[in-house]
Amino acid sequence: MLADKLPPNPRETANCISALMFCFALPILFKGRKTTLGPNDLYDVLSEHKAEKLGEKLFEAWQDESKKKDLKGGNPKNGMLRVILKVFGWELIATGFVIGGLELGLRRV
Repeated sequence: MLADKLPPNPRETANCISALMFCFALPILFKGRKTTLGPNDLYDVLSEHKAEKLGEKLFEAWQDESKKKDLKGGNPKNGMLRVILKVFGWELIATGFVIGGLELGLRRV
């Protein structure tokens, strides 16, 4: 099955409560409980998870990092870790705090 023919992802149109409680995923969960899911049951990728968009963000951050290194006359080796943190940093940090809080909270219960 071609990716162009996949139905749109229900997460894109889900409201914030549905997204927090994963209610948008209930139909496919119920369907998977009754029958085995196949390739026709897949949804299209979320627009923010498409490779073109993420690749473009990484490329722009890499170019900025290279320009900064060239202007400062620093080490020609660019730090990929710095580029990844620039693109995904706050998202990774916030996710880490949430998961860490959940881990600590659930272990004490």
